[in-house]
Amino acid sequence: MPQALEIFGGYLWHLTKDYAHTLLWSELDDQGNPLDEGSTWKHLSQAALWTLAQDVLSFLDAMQAVANTEAANPSSPRESPSAVVGQTPASDQSPLGRYLHDHSLDSWSFHELTQLTHDLALSRNGHGAGFFDGNWEFTGYEGLCGQLQALARTQGERHLYRTESGVIEIL
Repeated sequence: MPQALEIFGGYLWHLTKDYAHTLLWSELDDQGNPLDEGSTWKHLSQAALWTLAQDVLSFLDAMQAVANTEAANPSSPRESPSAVVGQTPASDQSPLGRYLHDHSLDSWSFHELTQLTHDLALSRNGHGAGFFDGNWEFTGYEGLCGQLQALARTQGERHLYRTESGVIEIL
């Protein structure tokens, strides 16, 4: 079971709906009309909703994997209490590693999590908006926006389309 599912199981449905809402809002249909005009997450097929839920979990797990890898493999080990127990001092970690060291995923507010899924949808699809223009730049962790943006781009693009029957599917 993905680590994120253990932490966010209760929120997963809400996070998936918010993620779907952003994807619908940011996509156009074949006639150039916003996909969210007349469509909501309720119009997505079950398979599409399941894939979007997996997207959310995958991204949260990828974030945590960055922090876990850095904690297990310090780039410049030091003789310090944290080095002795095998943890990377926060100063040796990337911006994301430092942020997750100081703010574990299970302590994030619902608002922070929905902002994350919104920015994930925009960033992974290269919309020119996303992590780098949201609230992440105000965290005090220089470079966090760029690292989240790059991590989202590694997830590949995710696009939706409306079938002739009105069901929203993943392209």
